[in-house]
Amino acid sequence: MATDTRWLFPLRRVRPLLLLLLALLSFGLPATAAAQGGYRTETFDALGMTLPVPRNYKAVPVEPTERWITLRWVDEKSNAREREKRSGVAANILPELHVVWIDRVQAVTAVEGPTPPPAPDGEDPEEEDPDEWEEEEEEEEVTVIDFATYLERNYSERGRALYELKDPAAQKPRDNNTVTFWNVESRGRFPGGFAAVFETPQRFLVLFGRCFEDDRKLQEGIWRDMASKVKLFDVVGADMVKWERFYEKRPEFIDAAYRLEVRSKLVRGWEADDTPNYIFVYSTKDEPLLRRLKRDLEAIRLEYERLFPPSKPVTAVSTVRICRDRDEYMQYGGPQGSGGYWNWVAKELVFYDYADAKNDRGSGKKDSLIVLYHEAFHQYIFYSVGEVSPHSWYNEGTGDFFSGAQISGTKVGRIGVNSWRIEAIQDIVRRGAHVPFKDIFRFEQPTFYAMASTCYPQAWSMIYFLRTAKEVEKEPSWAQILPTYFDTLKAEYERIIAERESEDPLTMEERMFIESMSREKAIDAALDGVDVDALEAAWRVFVPTLKAP
Repeated sequence: MATDTRWLFPLRRVRPLLLLLLALLSFGLPATAAAQGGYRTETFDALGMTLPVPRNYKAVPVEPTERWITLRWVDEKSNAREREKRSGVAANILPELHVVWIDRVQAVTAVEGPTPPPAPDGEDPEEEDPDEWEEEEEEEEVTVIDFATYLERNYSERGRALYELKDPAAQKPRDNNTVTFWNVESRGRFPGGFAAVFETPQRFLVLFGRCFEDDRKLQEGIWRDMASKVKLFDVVGADMVKWERFYEKRPEFIDAAYRLEVRSKLVRGWEADDTPNYIFVYSTKDEPLLRRLKRDLEAIRLEYERLFPPSKPVTAVSTVRICRDRDEYMQYGGPQGSGGYWNWVAKELVFYDYADAKNDRGSGKKDSLIVLYHEAFHQYIFYSVGEVSPHSWYNEGTGDFFSGAQISGTKVGRIGVNSWRIEAIQDIVRRGAHVPFKDIFRFEQPTFYAMASTCYPQAWSMIYFLRTAKEVEKEPSWAQILPTYFDTLKAEYERIIAERESEDPLTMEERMFIESMSREKAIDAALDGVDVDALEAAWRVFVPTLKAP
């Protein structure tokens, strides 16, 4: 179900194979092409650009952590859809157009310094330290200084660049920009693409089109037509005056600066609404669902705070992004096999408007709520313990626990079983295929995910058992497992951070090490004096007694 991808985000994700394959015709193509449904003219003040956009091109939001891509469109009515009908294979390779912004890196002139002192006696100044060899052999990350290095850095496989710029065709200078059209040629088995590069002394602005082979004739003609009609002007700030005044009058909407930033990046077809702790960004048109989500999320937030008192007031605002459907969710960047995710770097909780199951009206709304309650817990727990995540059995299990919440008005009435997990865990227990408690208690996220089909249902049932079973109420050492774990995790993380002498921000490696140490201290404290085998045996008896909704 829902997937917390927090541990993946710090790593550089190179996704050329998962995104759209590119195509390019020879330069003998007609200069213009008729887009299906014609064009609409759009102006982007923050980019200093006006251009015609095909009416059938759908704007896709760009992840907040993206450094270079500022705009994205996909053509949902391309030949890829016909391929899907013929083959039955989902059309996840659609024609796509990016607008890429690259700030120019100014050249720095080196100043010659003093002659270095002679080496100490017995040392050869030319001799290298063997310990440094391995560091020098490590592949350095490519610095992006133009479109060629952008391709090299972001589209490579095993150190080999997948694309190369070929056949530059200089165009007539436009609006104080030099303009070059390029053939983006594939190095290997992938088709290429088209790029129009608009260059000033300050930046490169690139229209970069990519598509599947049987879409290329039409698409490249469209891209060339768009590039030929681009109008460029001086960049001006987005007009946020109205929203600045809005937030000035409504102090209950905390962190107005963050909310303004989110609104400034809205693309065509997306809207935003505020609640005290969240800003909802959505493309779905299901107004009843939106009203329910906004009401329920604030209600369940109170339950989070009751059960998991934060170490200090949580003032962070998160974006809740609701995609129109699963296709749009995957286009945005949803991980394969997931139903939603919490991106701690971008401060985004992302999921989609689930469709009703066949002959089961209303099931889609129920599924949307299950994912929302789960992922919102990840967001809350991350901030409530000081930007650290618990062990996966605790984190994912508790997220699934809240997925069973039944909310009436603005209050959580009761929390029932998770309809996505109960049958799975009962089958697992019946077959004796569960993970031993002594192991799953200490699973780190990669191990937990590798056994997701077992670990997710088991983690939910473990939390449900510890929070609702009468057997747990009768055994004090079992009843203290969850609160002791949470309190120790908060205290240990704060203690280690306080003892850290450096004033520099934590590196990713330091953060991961400190989190790991804090989690180990928490689970050691939680299980101190607990007969884990007896606990597991009682849980195995408890699970078959649960009734599916």
